[in-house]
Amino acid sequence: MTADKDDVIVLIDETTGKEINFEFLCTVEYNGNEYVCLVPSEESEDEEEIDNVVILRIVKGKDDEEQLITIEDDEEYEAVFELMQEEINGDECGEECDCDGGCCGSKAEDKN
Repeated sequence: MTADKDDVIVLIDETTGKEINFEFLCTVEYNGNEYVCLVPSEESEDEEEIDNVVILRIVKGKDDEEQLITIEDDEEYEAVFELMQEEINGDECGEECDCDGGCCGSKAEDKN
C-alpha cells in the first residue's frame, strides 16, 4: 500500500498483480478495530454516484507496519459500512442540519 499527499492509495490486486488507484474516504472504528474506506479513483470524481466502496480492516503487522485486510464477515462489513455512511454524511450535514445527521434529503418535520 502506498499513499501520497493527494489521498491516493495504490493497492495491488492479488489475483492479477494490477495496480489500482483508490481515493481515501474516511477511517472508522468498530469493535476495537480500525477500518479504512476507499473508492476507486475514477469513481470518486462524481461523489454522488459512488458505487464501489472498499472497506478494509487495518491491522498491525511485523514491525508495527499497517496492513489492510479484507473483511470476510458480512455483518461486520455492513456495520462498518453504516458507520462510514454516518461519518461521510456527518461531514456534509454540519451541526445545523435538520435531518438528524442523515443528509438523506428528508427533513425532521417530514418524519412526523
